[in-house]
Amino acid sequence: MKTNRNVFLLAFVAFVLSLILTSCAGAEHETTAEVRVVGTAAESASRSVSASAEFASAEIIVDDRNITDDLKPESYSTSGSTNDVEFQADVPVLGRTVSYSVEPRPGFVFDEWEFSRDARSWIRREPGQNWMNVMREIMWAIAGDPETIEINPDYIKYIRPTFDRGAYFDAEYDTDPDLPIGTKANPISDTEDLATFISKYSDGRFDDDELTIKFTASSNIDSLDLSQLRNHGYWYDDELEIELKLIGGYDPDSWRVTGRTSINDLKLPSLSYRNDELEIEIEFRNIAFTELDYSNLLGSYGDDDREFEFRNCSVGTLTNAGRAINGLIIDKMSEGSGNTIFINSAAPYAAGNTYIHSIITGYSGGEINGVNNIVVCTDSYMPTSSDKENIYISGSEYASFANGYKTSNQSLIAKLTTATALDEEAFDDDNHSWHGVEIDDDMIEEDIVGRERYLIDDDGHYWDTPTVSYGPYEYKWFDD
Repeated sequence: MKTNRNVFLLAFVAFVLSLILTSCAGAEHETTAEVRVVGTAAESASRSVSASAEFASAEIIVDDRNITDDLKPESYSTSGSTNDVEFQADVPVLGRTVSYSVEPRPGFVFDEWEFSRDARSWIRREPGQNWMNVMREIMWAIAGDPETIEINPDYIKYIRPTFDRGAYFDAEYDTDPDLPIGTKANPISDTEDLATFISKYSDGRFDDDELTIKFTASSNIDSLDLSQLRNHGYWYDDELEIELKLIGGYDPDSWRVTGRTSINDLKLPSLSYRNDELEIEIEFRNIAFTELDYSNLLGSYGDDDREFEFRNCSVGTLTNAGRAINGLIIDKMSEGSGNTIFINSAAPYAAGNTYIHSIITGYSGGEINGVNNIVVCTDSYMPTSSDKENIYISGSEYASFANGYKTSNQSLIAKLTTATALDEEAFDDDNHSWHGVEIDDDMIEEDIVGRERYLIDDDGHYWDTPTVSYGPYEYKWFDD
């Protein structure tokens, strides 16, 4: 009898457990994904945005559902630009993770998953969750800016996919002239065709438009000749201006960043149009330059008419720098490149240069101008201690750095994450200089891959501001 009772109890327990397991297995996490995207608004009256504007840049798919028609402009005005407009939609979804895809329409490209400091602060204020783990999960999901990600739907509200007008380029693809050119499905494959594409776009653009070209990592370009670019001004009040993003390193299947695109030679316009100045602004991202003569980029105009931004770019030999350089990994510096300010970069040591949040290579003694740098010492020279504003490492330690600026050595990272945050006031428009050096404060607000770095602002104090990382890469991004 006792045996039968035990058998019954065991059977009952097994039955209850089966119900619990079945219930758990079938249960779905139901929530609302708060989708926010940034791109171009399509409106019948050009150059204006109203409540009826439609999102024009891409198809947005969440959990295998196309939600593009559900997107509505979050803010609008009858006189605002149609570019960089934020749209929103609240989408009910099931599951602990969902697929989130962007499919740019012809004439547009996906730029990046934007994850700002404001979003990080928002996460930290959310009750009942480990904010560091949340940020790690988000960063793992969006790493490399793929155009399809898997993500917890509750985290979608923290990121923004952003879009630009532009085209895709793959030198190994055989472009079909009968299909829309410049799309992911039919990328441009010839540099002359690319120059033609950019020229046609620049000839009749609206204000505040920026053209983005995305290159595959395997598109090794011998010469990119953009010397004939002109903007003739479609509107009478338009300035003669060309704004470009040239961003590379993408895998042609996933369009995720996997490396850098090599460009051996780059030619830009050198003459004005109708005696008017032609202003050029170019952002280079994930580009490997064999050689870069900075004087050729500036041409005859100088700094006032041409602006260049680098993010995760490398240079074999840099010539004629002589200005503020941000986001470059430099192997060699030729003669004529003295008195240069390096920010978020890696560059050889020279006594006349200034370094801020950079890696200084080939150091064997001498005065260092700047702060928050990682100084790589030669085998024959190693200081017994670091100074107050820089940290010193050996050449063997630097040999393990990926991409020229990042290490995974946790013991070394512990040492590198103790730098004092820079004072924002020292770089603002009222001061115009830092220790006598003129620097655009935008350069110190981000690290080498474009993530925001903490600064001491006007309302902060030294004792309540977290430390930051030495060098160009911000390791403490999750621990601020």
